[in-house]
Amino acid sequence: MEIATMATTHHPASDEGAVLERGTARAISLRELQKITAATIAGLPGATPIQSGGATIALIIPLSPVGPEAITAAVAAVEADRVRRTPEERAVLEAEFG
Repeated sequence: MEIATMATTHHPASDEGAVLERGTARAISLRELQKITAATIAGLPGATPIQSGGATIALIIPLSPVGPEAITAAVAAVEADRVRRTPEERAVLEAEFG
């Protein structure tokens, strides 16, 4: 997997060493992860690989608040899918997930 790099800058007054700036995702090392704040993580542009020894070992995905409209739309989509299921599909799902 090729990962585009994101610019980093050093802010001596910061305890973060390297502050991630807006841009494309890049891998974050475990060492960097220990030093960044929750605000920095929240500002990541999306799913960002966490690497150790050059191997991707995890992804960090910043969460953002969801408005009531999005929740209502998601519930409506799930309900629409539920009513379209065949009895056989329902039985399989019931057996798998209870």
